[in-house]
Amino acid sequence: MNTSKSIDVWVERELSADAKRKRLLPAFEVDDDVNRLASVIACGRVPVITGPSGVGKTAIVHELIRRSQSDAGFKQLYKRRVIQVSIDRRHMASKVGESVGRMFDAFVESLKQSWRPHVVFIRDLDLAYTFDLESALASLAECEKVTLIGEGSVHGIAGLLEDTESLQRKFITVEVEEPDHDRTIRILRAWTSHQRESENRLFSDCAVQESIALTHRFLGRDLMPRKAIDLLENTSANVPKNVTIESSHVIDRFCTTHRTPRMLVEPRIRLDLGALREEYTREIVGQPEAIDAIVEMIGIIKAGLSDHRRPMGVFLLVGGSGVGKTHLAHLLAKHLFASPDRLVRINMADLGAGGDADRLFGCGSAQESAARRGMLTMRILGHPFGVVLLDEFEKANAAVHDRFLQLIDEGAFINGDGEFVPCRSLIFIATSNAGALGDATPFGFKTGEAFGTAAKCALERSFRFELLNRFDRIIQFKPLDRSANRQIVRGEVEKLGRRFGLIQRHLVLQADDAVIDWIVEKSFDPEQGARAVRRAVERWLTTELARVMVQEFPPAASRISLMLKGDQPVAVVLPNGDDGADLTPSPATLTSQIGRHTNHRVGAGFSKPQPAIQKP
Repeated sequence: MNTSKSIDVWVERELSADAKRKRLLPAFEVDDDVNRLASVIACGRVPVITGPSGVGKTAIVHELIRRSQSDAGFKQLYKRRVIQVSIDRRHMASKVGESVGRMFDAFVESLKQSWRPHVVFIRDLDLAYTFDLESALASLAECEKVTLIGEGSVHGIAGLLEDTESLQRKFITVEVEEPDHDRTIRILRAWTSHQRESENRLFSDCAVQESIALTHRFLGRDLMPRKAIDLLENTSANVPKNVTIESSHVIDRFCTTHRTPRMLVEPRIRLDLGALREEYTREIVGQPEAIDAIVEMIGIIKAGLSDHRRPMGVFLLVGGSGVGKTHLAHLLAKHLFASPDRLVRINMADLGAGGDADRLFGCGSAQESAARRGMLTMRILGHPFGVVLLDEFEKANAAVHDRFLQLIDEGAFINGDGEFVPCRSLIFIATSNAGALGDATPFGFKTGEAFGTAAKCALERSFRFELLNRFDRIIQFKPLDRSANRQIVRGEVEKLGRRFGLIQRHLVLQADDAVIDWIVEKSFDPEQGARAVRRAVERWLTTELARVMVQEFPPAASRISLMLKGDQPVAVVLPNGDDGADLTPSPATLTSQIGRHTNHRVGAGFSKPQPAIQKP
């Protein structure tokens, strides 16, 4: 390969040409950073700009190039060919058998032999460590015809420099931090002014303020100014050109993108905490303390009063099986994102071994990127604002528990790949049966002070005091009594009436009180709680309902009644009336219809698909 081709194959972008054609976007409020880079270059050293993603590292380098192409004061850069290269891009484009190391050696030699001086900006310089490019990189840094600029993560650049003395002498790191609130406002105002001049896009100052407020509150994993600019750019793409973008447009776009209820983010919409509490109470039976804690947290999020130094909420829910701990986490995800599928669930029982802390938070010595970053980093990708369920938390190894101390305290953690992973826009819900462990009497059968004391002792046997002290709330879930079980049975039957097979055929389901009581008796199990209820409804009611639907094929808009005949529930298709009158059949009619349905065996389990249930 000739010299020119050896260089061009690495070129990701020709920045000098883009600068001449005014294709390099300006960066704002970066004079100090640009001057620091220029000063390092003037001293014959190599500036390496570091910092977390989103703070504007690449934008600062581009601004330096944009200015230098028209200002002779930047003599090492003025009118030189400036190329942007990426080690990762070259690696991904390489063919089978091609070595990144050999290709980089050829690239360096071609730059040395070229008649033309170059400025080379390597935007992922930290990967030189991964591909063992240190020697060739040191040689390139010493070449007088080449001005080198690098960019990379703080951790990656530190690893690169500490192992190569020649690079330590030549390379100077220039760290860029996330701008504070006032500087962010100035950057965004300058950016919107440029948008007005170059694109004829108009942004109100309220839109700027809203973009900062929303991304600050709910997108804790991303950093300013990029996350606020991204929101404004996405908003402008969905608003006609001649319309000034207001805060309402920004809120609309944010809610659409992140599937967040508008009532949660729109300051002018009143949130009725009482109505929210009632809604949760219908779903989570017999656990008023848990409901109060979650509703109070939602109110704090709505008011914008969450402590931005920590996760939005960290709860430990303790109690026996089937009392609603996991269901509460699903319900919270449903309310915050309109879908329980937005829940990130991690089974902590799988992390009980000694090395599992590295599995969860990342292992620095691992070969694969995913293993270095860790399971938690990979699972919360794409969930900048979400609910993380840590199921059976007590079964995780003590080293795993210890790593959560930093995460809860600082709202972030550093994974095995050296990434700073913010978790400040996440809600962590840990569940535990620890209150039931080690006691002869199951947790929850005690009452009053004994109940709280037993639970506390059991928790202290499973968790260090320092960890327990980090939770916002530790909530004891009480066992379900018969009254609570009856509410759950009624709720499960209502959900059965909303399944797809009934809705599709416009069938209305109604249930007799005797059937509800019968299911309560069949399913009451303090140790299994609501799980026993769901199994009983599936086994006795869903199968019977399915049998009638597939054998008799009721006409559309029919009512199907679940009632008790002898010692088993039966489903009966009620006759339709022509005048909209009461469709309840006479006792004689019911008797004759029930008689036709009693010669069958009520079997086990039918599965799920979702008209409102009516009580006869």
